[in-house]
Amino acid sequence: MSRIQHFDGATLQISVESAAPVLTIRLVGDLDAACQDQVEAVANQPTPGTHMVVLDLADLTFCDGAGVDALNLLRSTHEAEGRAVLMVNASPMLRRTLAILERAQRFPTPRSPGRG
Repeated sequence: MSRIQHFDGATLQISVESAAPVLTIRLVGDLDAACQDQVEAVANQPTPGTHMVVLDLADLTFCDGAGVDALNLLRSTHEAEGRAVLMVNASPMLRRTLAILERAQRFPTPRSPGRG
């Protein structure tokens, strides 16, 4: 059975779908310093039975350095619990931002069809 939670902020909406053993976190909107508390709340949610976390970024429209730090918080929190973390549907803008900040190697990022 799947369970969905929503964390809505002024510029970012986060939905968390738990369908053990996979937890899918979808980010919609702008991810920046104003969203850190929101992301931290998601990172600290208990996720029993989860073995893989999928960060779906298809609808992320902006991400700055603070946003990348927030993504790293999600990644490190779940990896510390022994979960694999996969980032999917990252836009070319986000991949460029990660590369510029030299953090791209921290996330497996398979290319999605139509996402150049």
